[in-house]
Amino acid sequence: MQKIKINDKEYSVEELNETAKAQIVNIQAVDAKIKSLSSEIAMLNAAKEYYTAVLMQNLPKEENDTVKYD
Repeated sequence: MQKIKINDKEYSVEELNETAKAQIVNIQAVDAKIKSLSSEIAMLNAAKEYYTAVLMQNLPKEENDTVKYD
């Protein structure tokens, strides 16, 4: 028997109605998408840092120059 814990209370999934079961599936799908997108965001942030570093190396050198990239 599969159990799920919600707000510190344990429920038997088999005893839930179909709407509740569907919402559990929906939440699991959203959690998986969030995890996937979080990984993609981390990868994109790393790429942005690399591109910014390459840009900095290729700018004309002048004292007190800084690049602020938001």
